[in-house]
Amino acid sequence: MDGTVVATVPKNAREELRVTVGEYNDIPLVDVRVWALPAVPGGEGAATKKGLSLRPDTWRELLPEIAKALAGGGAE
Repeated sequence: MDGTVVATVPKNAREELRVTVGEYNDIPLVDVRVWALPAVPGGEGAATKKGLSLRPDTWRELLPEIAKALAGGGAE
């Protein structure tokens, strides 16, 4: 799935999370994936297998559950 990058969030010194929107087989998807940053400045990063591609409706159901988990204080 090639998509439009809508956000990037640093994960650590060598990786970032990229949020993209796009389609696969005419199904709209929102993808959150870990990208390895380039070792050489100006080089290209690479998507890893780590991530989720879900339909927007599934994300809408999942996000409140993640918010509940964060509000519980168990994750920091």
